[in-house]
Amino acid sequence: MSHMKSWHLDRRQVLRGAGGLALGLPSMDAMSFASDGTSNNHPPKRVACFFFPNGVALPAESDEFHADWHWFPRGSGYDYKLNQSTASFERHREQLTFLSGLSHPSGRHMAGHGVSDIYLTAGPVDANSYNNTISMDQVIANQIGINTRIQSLALSTGGGVGTTGRTHTLSFTKTGQPIPAEDNIRRCFNLLFGKDDTSLRD
Repeated sequence: MSHMKSWHLDRRQVLRGAGGLALGLPSMDAMSFASDGTSNNHPPKRVACFFFPNGVALPAESDEFHADWHWFPRGSGYDYKLNQSTASFERHREQLTFLSGLSHPSGRHMAGHGVSDIYLTAGPVDANSYNNTISMDQVIANQIGINTRIQSLALSTGGGVGTTGRTHTLSFTKTGQPIPAEDNIRRCFNLLFGKDDTSLRD
């Protein structure tokens, strides 16, 4: 069992109070929870998938802004150079791999802005049929989500499931049914940062 003392910083206090300061502080034993002996002290693995419906900046090589704003870094291998589009990833560069030249077979005949339905499924979806399948995030969540309080969380600016071809979610079940996404920040906050002991500890 974990025991919370008066000097512990839970996530609500961090976000509501001196968030900028507390987030920058290193972990201190006095502010941590007593272990129940079941944790291996390794944070659970997590995966995040993002979809940009309007794409990313890809100015041509002849464009004066190509070097600074082209989404893909310059060079290859470990010595690649990030530009202004991706400069914020610099501290994570050792954990990053940029892939280019990929093509979705099922998406080649679809409008580029409307492929969110198959972005993580590669399902055989076209104008005449809609036979989607499980999304990649759900396959992964079924394997590693058992180690987190919330197995999977779908978020979007639109919320819900949207419409066929213009889905508001990237997540689909094993039968190809869309999983509604959350777009209400308050509900999302309460889900992630609830007052129960499990939420505080996570």
